[in-house]
Amino acid sequence: MCIRRWASRRCMSVRWFVAEALTYGLIGTVFGYVIGQGVGTLMDHFHLLGKVTLNYSGTSAMLTMGLILLIVLLSALVPARLGEQDRGAKHRPDVEGAVAQGR
Repeated sequence: MCIRRWASRRCMSVRWFVAEALTYGLIGTVFGYVIGQGVGTLMDHFHLLGKVTLNYSGTSAMLTMGLILLIVLLSALVPARLGEQDRGAKHRPDVEGAVAQGR
């Protein structure tokens, strides 16, 4: 009930949506990095890479993670803005009554 009232404010629902997207993006990049390191190590151990060498530098990993988070942020802004426009009580009168009654 409290979250529904808090998220009913327009700017807070956009912030909530973007924060959730960035959280999932960060979790995805960290797990993707760890899994990628493991798969790369296994491929190197079994000589499946041929003459290709993997770049394990921290700078390239951080730049890649930053680029992914930027893409996630940009891709979350469009649905957040569309959701903000759709949440208006004048477009959906049932929302105003549900929030006032605590549903």
